[in-house]
Amino acid sequence: MVVGYIFLVTRPGEEYKVYDALKELKKELPEIKDIVLLFGEYDIVVRVEAETTEKLVKIIVERIRTLDGVLTTKTYTGMAL
Repeated sequence: MVVGYIFLVTRPGEEYKVYDALKELKKELPEIKDIVLLFGEYDIVVRVEAETTEKLVKIIVERIRTLDGVLTTKTYTGMAL
């Protein structure tokens, strides 16, 4: 199991819009485990657990980065033991 913590920067003022879009996406993707609004350098962090690194990358690149309002992402990965 691969765990990814995806830190998002959104367009100013669109944090809640992106947060709501991620909550909707979570209904489709059980791999999305947590979504948390942040205050500071990043606006949102998303925890994703996937069976493979390839699946994690696919979710990030095709589903999260493409959300309207997302400017940049930074991902830290780990492995659930």
